[in-house]
Amino acid sequence: MKRFYWLTIVALFSVLIGSSMVQAQSLFTVQAKSAILMDFDTGRILFEQDPEVKLLPASLVKIMNLYLAFDALKQGTITLDDKFTVSIKAWQPVGSKMFIKEGDQVPVDDLLKGIAIVSGNDACITMAEGIAGVTEVFVQMMNDKAKDLGLVNTHFTDVHGLDDSSEQYTTALDIASLARSYILNHPNALEYHSTKEFTYNNITQRNRNGLLWTYSGVDGLKTGHLSKVGYNLVATAKQNNMRLIAVVLGADSETIRENEVRKLLNYGFRNFETIKANDIVAPISTDVYKGKVKNIEVVPVENIAMLIPVGAKDQVRVVKNIKKPLVAPLKKGQAIGEFKFFWQDELLASTKATVAEDVPKGGFFRVLWDSIRLFFAKIFSSKSNA
Repeated sequence: MKRFYWLTIVALFSVLIGSSMVQAQSLFTVQAKSAILMDFDTGRILFEQDPEVKLLPASLVKIMNLYLAFDALKQGTITLDDKFTVSIKAWQPVGSKMFIKEGDQVPVDDLLKGIAIVSGNDACITMAEGIAGVTEVFVQMMNDKAKDLGLVNTHFTDVHGLDDSSEQYTTALDIASLARSYILNHPNALEYHSTKEFTYNNITQRNRNGLLWTYSGVDGLKTGHLSKVGYNLVATAKQNNMRLIAVVLGADSETIRENEVRKLLNYGFRNFETIKANDIVAPISTDVYKGKVKNIEVVPVENIAMLIPVGAKDQVRVVKNIKKPLVAPLKKGQAIGEFKFFWQDELLASTKATVAEDVPKGGFFRVLWDSIRLFFAKIFSSKSNA
């Protein structure tokens, strides 16, 4: 049985390397219209089921609303302490609410909580109006951002997801990509998404993502529901330094969407793991000419992530191609070669090599002596190649 398990994982992972996708559909299906499982660090897809079918996003629209809000915070155009006025338009929407009132001055920090934790449609409108003046301009900003992120099958018509017309749509693949970019650029947003309840105006509401209570490592992200599409959920979880993003669109109930996301996360965590270049690259010492030091440690420029089957770390092979001779001065971050990482003879990743620290030019006699050494080294090298 153990041999059969490893043969199965090897076969699955071979498909992963070749096409960036594990065809886990042959092993199981998801009870929903569309689904996808993505590794956060590498962006590789571990499972997909009709990932590019256009469906209503419902409240998953709010991820983009929050993305733009956190963008504005990072750019300094707004602060967490800024207060936005609640308009009559923001006070009127149906569905989930933060329960703010017309004329209230609401801090941005509370609006972020109202959107991320309790999915407040009123908070979405207030945030959009506070940043862009009117919701129509904010919607255009959302679509521009989607275009910048390469979300080719996504289009927004409102700031909260209540619109159930065919003009507003997305796909499981686009939602996973959006969620990955959102977390990459604003990791602090997960502090809001992982909060289990929020109290405003003496009204306490629970986070609608039930997996926060029932699945280890879940710290986001967003739920959604409209009668025309069903129940949507994008969840992210981190276990053993590996983060996954699972998306389920169009399930028949809250229970089913959570169970199916749980199934996807279990599949990912039990069969794969993420390792980093620095975990498997042993220190390499190489000679340096004309420098203040005679040799220097060579390291990867980027601690790049790689996805491998669980337990296969010792099978990853590192191929090093370092430029020689190395001549000072050298700067940390300067490319002096390349590391390539292989598993089962398949290329997992590659990254440039650099020196571990700056190497300034040496003194007069060091430079003179190494110049002589290099001169004769080139002569002998040319003769050996003749």
